Amino acid sequence: GVTPVNCKDNTMLTLAIDQFGQIIGKINETRRESENLHRVVQVENNMKNKPAEFKLVAPNRVFVKEASMDCVKKNRRQPVFVFMFSDCV
Repeated sequence: GVTPVNCKDNTMLTLAIDQFGQIIGKINETRRESENLHRVVQVENNMKNKPAEFKLVAPNRVFVKEASMDCVKKNRRQPVFVFMFSDCV
């Protein structure tokens, strides 16, 4: 149930609930950042024919979206994947 406003523990319980909310928010943010980093690493690891010094993982780089499309070369269609990041495509 709901703690009555005049209960001596109400203030402390309300404070505790607020703090839990802040902690959960930080946990969720950290989880999103971790999932994003994992996805960027996955994309980098799956890239073919990239220079050895090429690094896709960078501070503040966020994976946005991926899409498949056909690339036409010499009248031949070849499927390619395009990855969009917060600072590059």
